[in-house]
Amino acid sequence: YNIIIEHHQYYKVLSNMPIQKIVIMKNVMKKNVMITYFHFTFVRPKYFVFLANQTDIFFMPGSNHSKVRVDMWCGMHCAFAHQIVQNITLYLFVKWKRLNETWQINHVAIPDF
Repeated sequence: YNIIIEHHQYYKVLSNMPIQKIVIMKNVMKKNVMITYFHFTFVRPKYFVFLANQTDIFFMPGSNHSKVRVDMWCGMHCAFAHQIVQNITLYLFVKWKRLNETWQINHVAIPDF
């Protein structure tokens, strides 16, 4: 399956599949338009796709100090919430003894929702 999303350049597309490439359209008729291509998958994808205004949402990377990395897409004012989510996630992984492999978890906090 190929997932390709055409959107305004001021929007950010997030998914559970990694982005392969982003193309900015040079066509006069399609000003300010980008196309986001996600990696190809052979199995039917269970996709989560999210579109957000880039001025409202920022990427806050998690710490690389443990086997669980908790990243968050949110407003800049959510740094404290990101720290809380990271601490809770680490606690649950220790409690359930799931730290035998490396995990990356992405959270999205929608502004004004």
